[in-house]
Amino acid sequence: MLENNPIHEDMKAAARMAGLAFIVNAIIDENKHTVAAFAGDPIAAHEAGCAYVKKYFTVDAIPADIVVTTNGVCCWTVIYISA
Repeated sequence: MLENNPIHEDMKAAARMAGLAFIVNAIIDENKHTVAAFAGDPIAAHEAGCAYVKKYFTVDAIPADIVVTTNGVCCWTVIYISA
């Protein structure tokens, strides 16, 4: 998910350039209850959160010419929750 991901590499570089020192990321369920949280170093905490959700949300890839996907929530919800 993150390995060899150019967007992830760009985001890590941007975080370093901006001097980002600490983050808190929460994993929520369908009722918006927190089921896990990861805090601390921005890169380590993000990667720990990704490793946690990978156990539950990974599916086998199906080859396709094009894929259209969503994270399941409206954009404003992501921005609001991320803020």
